[in-house]
Amino acid sequence: MAMSHSNPAEANQPLEERRFFRPVRVGLCAGVSPDCPFMGLKTEVAGKYLGASVTLTAGIAAAIKAYPLGAYHSEKVSVRPYANFGAGTFWGNETVGGGIGADVHFFKSKRLLVQPSVSFQQVCEDPYGGQPPVADCELGPGGSLSVMVAF
Repeated sequence: MAMSHSNPAEANQPLEERRFFRPVRVGLCAGVSPDCPFMGLKTEVAGKYLGASVTLTAGIAAAIKAYPLGAYHSEKVSVRPYANFGAGTFWGNETVGGGIGADVHFFKSKRLLVQPSVSFQQVCEDPYGGQPPVADCELGPGGSLSVMVAF
């Protein structure tokens, strides 16, 4: 079965490289994690080995991703695991931590992207308005789900 390609240079690349490493992603995330402290607009740039994201909520969060493992590819689904470290703030609460997740690209175009992740994080509240003691912190699990479009 012959495949058609809109980009002739892409036709000579292996399936792993074709239409997969789309570097710019925009979408929504929801969860309680260092890279998504509640719900908001998420933008991301992802390369072959490293990536970074920024999430805007009633605060802001940022994360760095590493893609240390290979990826699974088929014509309609590609899965690429990652490890991340991020920090964010939401209504005065500060979150920092790291976790694991996966970029799951769907359809032949690989433009629809879902990112489930789990994390371990420290969440700090500042109920004292900056006066000592400055923060009340707790360690615990977290997680988020992002739905994005990749370009």
